[in-house]
Amino acid sequence: EESLFFGVSTLTTVGYGNLDTPETPAFQIYTIFFILIGIATLTIMVAQVYQCVALEAGRAQHSRDQHEMMRRGLDVMAAANDSESNRAQQALNTYYPEPMVDRCIRCFDRTKIFLNQNEIGKGLSVVLPFAVLILVGAVVVGFLEGWGPIEAVYFSVVSLTTVGFGDYYPSNRSSRLFCILWLPFSIGFM
Repeated sequence: EESLFFGVSTLTTVGYGNLDTPETPAFQIYTIFFILIGIATLTIMVAQVYQCVALEAGRAQHSRDQHEMMRRGLDVMAAANDSESNRAQQALNTYYPEPMVDRCIRCFDRTKIFLNQNEIGKGLSVVLPFAVLILVGAVVVGFLEGWGPIEAVYFSVVSLTTVGFGDYYPSNRSSRLFCILWLPFSIGFM
């Protein structure tokens, strides 16, 4: 019963503060992975349910739209292929090289496409910011509080996932001031 309650309250990020909190480094490491994997799994499950509902709603709307277009007698035409304009632009670029600003914008656009459309890019766009936020909090608060690396990462994960067991918290002025800025930004970002 207690372990189930610990698991549910941890994954739902309730963090009542009345539980026996992980005290050994091994249990803290386990809790770090349990929180990260468990919340990710729960999020994926909820997202899948949402996707199914949204997909069915989209299909129903599409079907209604098709019936409405048929009723009105409208035909939908495919957009014209703009390959002619692409060839003209390429010809211009061979004679007039792109300025640096245009190159930066194109690089930014390619990166954005990679992060939005490529499976690896999608994963990186989620994992890297989260990992950076965890490490920044762990390094700064861990250093200011004098914690070891496991305790610091544990504190950071428990804080950013809003589980907040209350066993590790910023106790000196410098770490509290850092958390005043870091926590709202990090949690808002997530």
